[in-house]
Amino acid sequence: MKKLRLIVYALALVMLLAGCSKAAERNSSAVPPAGNGINAEGDGEMAAETASAGGGELAEKAESSEPQDTAMLFKNYLKEKGLGGDLSLIYFQQEDIDLDGNEEAIAAFGDAEIAENESEEDIEFNEIYVLRNQGGKIHQIGDSLNSGGYGINEIRLVQLEDREEKVIYLGLTNWVSMTGFGLVGISGDTLEDLAYSASASGSGEDMLMDDDEDGKFDGYEQRRGSYDVFYYGVTRYFTLEQGEFVQTDTSVELLEYPSTPKAAVMEFLALSIIDDRLPPNVEERLDELCQFREASGERPVLEVDYGTVGNLQLELDGEDAYFEVEETGSDAIVTLVETGAEGTKKQTIFSLAKDSGAGTEKWSIYDIEVVGGLNK
Repeated sequence: MKKLRLIVYALALVMLLAGCSKAAERNSSAVPPAGNGINAEGDGEMAAETASAGGGELAEKAESSEPQDTAMLFKNYLKEKGLGGDLSLIYFQQEDIDLDGNEEAIAAFGDAEIAENESEEDIEFNEIYVLRNQGGKIHQIGDSLNSGGYGINEIRLVQLEDREEKVIYLGLTNWVSMTGFGLVGISGDTLEDLAYSASASGSGEDMLMDDDEDGKFDGYEQRRGSYDVFYYGVTRYFTLEQGEFVQTDTSVELLEYPSTPKAAVMEFLALSIIDDRLPPNVEERLDELCQFREASGERPVLEVDYGTVGNLQLELDGEDAYFEVEETGSDAIVTLVETGAEGTKKQTIFSLAKDSGAGTEKWSIYDIEVVGGLNK
């Protein structure tokens, strides 16, 4: 009996050892698992190789879903049409600007050397084009945006308070004493001029404003101080109303009250025509300068040419227009003599007196008489 038990135990031990040997053999032939995590060497390269080697339906689907290089479509079109000529493409931006579902591009050409070496405000965009990608076919919208007399040194997309789509902002300059801007929108297949603000005199500063600071522009300011405003500091304020910029206010920086009869007449003429919307401080000054009233109770509206007033203020008196002054104590007569093209003369006679009200002595006009006239 004891011998039989030993034989059974021996057979069981042999079977158990055989099973362990097979399991060890299976484990020794398995490929060890690749390292995992950011510290595993060669993981990125391995993943890239695997992805590039992949084939079949899945690979074809991934390849077909890659975005088309629309920038190249736009740039090929520019080359085919010869747009920009010998200039370099120095600005390019693509976006669905007008939110019509089609992507647009703004392409601007200029001198590459200047664009690379000069400061941003000195860059000049010589030709600016707007293109549209419609189903893979490129179209040009409108003509080149360089159509004004001033140079363009800035391009960007901005938003206005009254619309969701963006508009094109063009910075205008003469590179000396004038900065302004133009706003261009896309309307279907055409470009729409939304605003153009720049000083005709070549001096001034015009800028878009965002009064409620919500990231959308709702107005702009024009700041002037040259001969076009008779060298007064003038700021005009424009507000966006129902799609249009409307002048809503004006401010004028007045100088000290004129100290001579001629200067009083000169300021009266200048302030009367400096702007269509006169602020309260100018109205008050005009009331001091001229106490004479028409039968209606209003100050007289004198027909004096804008350029004539400017020349008189600069004391460019000539045969066409000049002042004659007679001053006696606290009274004075200032006569503006104008000569027409055919030699006809017109005299505007201002009678002045010193007003001693409020403890000050100020020259004030109390009568105006117009003699003769100029042929139109």
